[in-house]
Amino acid sequence: MLISHRTLVGMGSSNGIRRADGPSAATGDRLGVHLKQTEQLLIAAKTKVLKPLHLTVPQYAALSTIAAGNGISAAQVARACLVTPQTIGAVLANLADRGLIVRAPSPVHSGVLVCTATAAGRRLATTADRTTLAIESRFDALFGRDDRATFVEKLAKIRAILQATIDD
Repeated sequence: MLISHRTLVGMGSSNGIRRADGPSAATGDRLGVHLKQTEQLLIAAKTKVLKPLHLTVPQYAALSTIAAGNGISAAQVARACLVTPQTIGAVLANLADRGLIVRAPSPVHSGVLVCTATAAGRRLATTADRTTLAIESRFDALFGRDDRATFVEKLAKIRAILQATIDD
């Protein structure tokens, strides 16, 4: 079942998402609604599979970004995770408190802290990646190679249109 535009505000369920039969009559068959529904369901599915690992989706995104890098600033993590520096600060503090990352002064800019994943953080990031990739592989299997490339290309074009609208 799909989430209607009206239910995306998070009323009436413990995870903030209610099920609905599809787009409401008011929204019709709008592509933006379908994109939002898909995003919300992807986040909900990732939330479910990450819960046993004691990770939230934002923590997973940050930890994966840090584990993939070789020392990265909080601002770089925020940009990669598409959140504000203020938001990422709390996420990084939680990961550091759990011993999954360390934050140390940059050798290049002493006023900047760089984040590095600990061995435990890298192991957890790898486990979390396998868990979330299992979800993505289920819908990735819907596409042939050419169809997938076309779909990714269309999504890139949609992002470019939206970015151009923001930049205007």
